[in-house]
Amino acid sequence: MNDEIHNLVKEILEARPECRESDMRLAFLFYKIKEPDFFPSDKNPMNVLKFFSHLENRTLPKLSSITRARRLLQRNYPDLRGDNWKARQNKATKRTINYVKGQTYKDVAIQEHQYHTEKLATVK
Repeated sequence: MNDEIHNLVKEILEARPECRESDMRLAFLFYKIKEPDFFPSDKNPMNVLKFFSHLENRTLPKLSSITRARRLLQRNYPDLRGDNWKARQNKATKRTINYVKGQTYKDVAIQEHQYHTEKLATVK
């Protein structure tokens, strides 16, 4: 089923750029395509109990499988990334740098000393 998930996710990301930024939109379209009764235009949509029954019976993939496929595809095919991808990456990097800067040099030196002391103890 993994290849089937990846192929359908890729098709959706190529055809519907708004799904590159929203896992919920991606999942909704995925389930709508995969299961015709999920949200048909001519009758009432599938009820929640039936939807979760499909998930439990593995006739539909979990949301995490769909989002995992999206992440993998966007890593391997940068053109499938959303417009805000670069901004999100920069923000995450900035947060990491600020977190690291929050440590004092003394804290870092103590951690390095402890690491090397423990490493030397295992060598002896």
